[in-house]
Amino acid sequence: MRQASFPIVVLGALLASGGRASAALITDNTFDLANWSLSDATYGSPGSYSSASVDGSPGFEGNARVIQNYTADNGSGINSISIFLPQGWDGSEPLEQLTMSIHARILYSGQQLGFAVEQGGRFWIAGLFSNTASWELYTMALTATDFMLPFGVDPASQAAHPDFAAGAAPIRFGFHATNTTLPNWGGGYAMGRYSAFSVSFVPAPGALAVLGGLALGRRRRTR
Repeated sequence: MRQASFPIVVLGALLASGGRASAALITDNTFDLANWSLSDATYGSPGSYSSASVDGSPGFEGNARVIQNYTADNGSGINSISIFLPQGWDGSEPLEQLTMSIHARILYSGQQLGFAVEQGGRFWIAGLFSNTASWELYTMALTATDFMLPFGVDPASQAAHPDFAAGAAPIRFGFHATNTTLPNWGGGYAMGRYSAFSVSFVPAPGALAVLGGLALGRRRRTR
């Protein structure tokens, strides 16, 4: 029987003295659509939308997740937020030393990128980088206050920043792609390819056990 592979790598148990987990690393280089969600925040005139696909040709490392944004007309824009589904921070201890990185290559001009988190069904973004036609690495060390509301989200509808404190709701990680072209001729596309996504952070030992258990459990089933 053909065994399904699980592309997500979780490296936990970098142990400090006393056996306390010091760091966890989550990476994804294959971008299977089942492992990601796509949410849009539009602003300006209606009619914007986005799509996500997996490019089977070699990305920077493994496959690439392709995000295409379409803006309807002048004055409208779209922010597409891709969230990694299987793994995250469980909230049992403060989220510390968060570093996120991704390789990106913009295919159609106008798309800018950064990082994102989801907590309790709400989204926040950090960074707004322009990109060229070549693959580039983007890395940020982030705190809760570095994450802001996505474009088009009413400030009265949610907190200004995610909550990294102990006891907060779990957090999942991802990235955002924003169309900044805002064409005045009736519509325009922006497209980018994203590869080699990774997140490192310091969780509680319990959070690390949950993450490691998910990864190891699925690996055992693939043997």
